[in-house]
Amino acid sequence: MTRRTCGQSLVELALVAPVVILLAMAVWDGGSVLREQVVLQQAARDGARVAAAGYGQSVPSSTVADAVTASAADLPMLANTPGYLSISYADPRTVQVRLTYPHTLITPVLRQLWGGGTVVLSASATFYLPQLTPVPATIVASTPTPTATSTPTLTPTVVTCNRDLTIPPLGNNTGFFETFQLTVSSSITATWTTSEAVGGKLWLYLYAGDPFSGQPDPAPENFFPSDPVLASNSGDAGAGVSLSTSAESPGTYTVYFFERGAGMSKASTGGLGYSGGCS
Repeated sequence: MTRRTCGQSLVELALVAPVVILLAMAVWDGGSVLREQVVLQQAARDGARVAAAGYGQSVPSSTVADAVTASAADLPMLANTPGYLSISYADPRTVQVRLTYPHTLITPVLRQLWGGGTVVLSASATFYLPQLTPVPATIVASTPTPTATSTPTLTPTVVTCNRDLTIPPLGNNTGFFETFQLTVSSSITATWTTSEAVGGKLWLYLYAGDPFSGQPDPAPENFFPSDPVLASNSGDAGAGVSLSTSAESPGTYTVYFFERGAGMSKASTGGLGYSGGCS
């Protein structure tokens, strides 16, 4: 080999060597990336398989993470990578596990050429959640519903109340009242008699309600009733007065015994008659 030939070979080697070295480094780093990608993909599948084992219920993220890191034991920095694991349920029957991992290139030259020297690897796996076989419902024989027996409606017995009253001595233009309750529609009768002449007249008034509520017996002096439902007599000794109405609605009623004259020194007698609410 001449000097010229040897020199030519050195020049050719100088031209080809950088390319060969660069290709060798690329194969080395590329093989490392490919290996880690395969490991990352298998870890995603293992994590998705664990997540799908929940039969429609969400498996804790920590359980899935443990399965991923155990499968990717060749990637010790995976668990230290922020946000490396993502679990999502696209629908009630699908779960997806996605992993990301930053791979740092081995050779300095490629790190400089790549810009930062880091290749972000990602892998995802989707599994379908197994569905439980529905259990047939237990058929329970229906129990015949007994026919309801009608209960005869009892008509309440209407009680007629006849009450005897003692009217105390009354001064001029004073009165005595009696309040009672009707529980059914009923007519009302009232009577009043005295054994002495009163120098005036005896009057009977009927009120719906209790206008004298809170007042003592007899009612306040000089109270002149104005209710149109009334009856009166001559006021002579032995003369009586009575009041009778048609059917009144159930409720509270008051009969007012009013003396308009010189006064009464003796007690007199009165009476009430109605249906229901006897007391």
